[in-house]
Amino acid sequence: MIKMASSFEVYQIYMGLKLHFTSENYDYFKYGGKTRVNIDKFYQRRNIVHFFEKLKTKYKPQQLIEYFASNFILGKTDIFLIGEDGDDVYTEWKRRIQSMAYIFQQDINILLSKVDHFDDLFKIDDGRNPVILKSYYHDDITIETFVILQNILGFFKQFDSELNDDIVWPDKKLLCSKYSTFLNMDTKKYLKILKENLNL
Repeated sequence: MIKMASSFEVYQIYMGLKLHFTSENYDYFKYGGKTRVNIDKFYQRRNIVHFFEKLKTKYKPQQLIEYFASNFILGKTDIFLIGEDGDDVYTEWKRRIQSMAYIFQQDINILLSKVDHFDDLFKIDDGRNPVILKSYYHDDITIETFVILQNILGFFKQFDSELNDDIVWPDKKLLCSKYSTFLNMDTKKYLKILKENLNL
């Protein structure tokens, strides 16, 4: 039987994941989600205790990790923003994860329709954002597809050196790098899908 988390333990998960997604030096899994949070100060903040009380009855610990991560990748790290539609965001995230291979294949087709050659997706002319990055920014493809392609091809280093004027990229890169550790992906499987779409 899986033990239900206390409201403070839910808060600890939230704080650990928030630090994971916003700090380059903290890894939630490496440190086991441990952060310097004070239990007494937590219970003094009645306005947030209620939020975590509700979550503890609704989700198991692993689901809570997914719940917060699914909201954080949308930039929703504030509990009051999460509280607005956090459940819907989590449900949509689960749908994407369950269909990730299918969505990846569809996203590859979308990307290929935008260029003459696959390599053109990553071209940076005069510091302008490449097609693949614009497609991610505009939600033409999912963050999961973008992260999977990075894991296969490793184009972040190129973007780092050539995207001089994109003030958004460093934050997006951090987000994607942090999110990558949450995606249980079989790189060989997705490489095969990519090659099939490229007729290789």
